[in-house]
Amino acid sequence: MEYYKNEEFWFLLFKLKLIANKDPRLKPKNADEFKRSFENINRIKEDARKFRDNDKYFEIILMADEIEETLKAEIKQKKLSK
Repeated sequence: MEYYKNEEFWFLLFKLKLIANKDPRLKPKNADEFKRSFENINRIKEDARKFRDNDKYFEIILMADEIEETLKAEIKQKKLSK
């Protein structure tokens, strides 16, 4: 398996991308944006496998799972409000 040469850079980049999903201005507003958000999160999870440091890998996976759950709750809330 190929590993990242500069893990700290990639770790911070993935972390920032995940944190950006929490910003209310950047939250998805329609079905296409929700789909794109889930695709981005899954891509980050796949790329996180390239970390040699398991702690960094687990931190990214936990953050991604948390954001996925938040997005699912938002979708459910939007469905109930209609």
